[in-house]
Amino acid sequence: MLELPHTLIGALVATKIPEPRIALPLALISHFVLDLIPHWNPNLYTEKINDGQVAEKSIQLVVADTIASLILGSVIAWSFWPNINRIVTIYLACFFAVMPDVTEGLYFFAGINHPWLIELVKFQRRFQGKASKKLGLTIQLAVVLISLFYLFS
Repeated sequence: MLELPHTLIGALVATKIPEPRIALPLALISHFVLDLIPHWNPNLYTEKINDGQVAEKSIQLVVADTIASLILGSVIAWSFWPNINRIVTIYLACFFAVMPDVTEGLYFFAGINHPWLIELVKFQRRFQGKASKKLGLTIQLAVVLISLFYLFS
């Protein structure tokens, strides 16, 4: 799943469960649960294996997705101003919700080929709910809209 749905679910968890000792592990678990839902991602692994690097088009999508995630995560977190503890918890939950993918970024974009990192990439690939691009993006849009509805209701 793209980062934006993960980020919004992490934020949703932290806004509804403000206790960090509960919210942060749940945000991390939410990552793996969301990845089981059929969705579409650019196939960074295949690009890296076949071409030795991630395609420029995929990099552009990752950058745009990351920027959108940072902006929306920040808007949600700062909506709790002046409660700094809530703001920090929401930021951390957003990060925990994307942490497995961010960690994979070390392999895809920094060229780190450590065995544990390669195992994480392979583990995540095994548990991806794959869908066609149209259906997969539609499902992710639904996750985003549902998350926003519950975040702002």
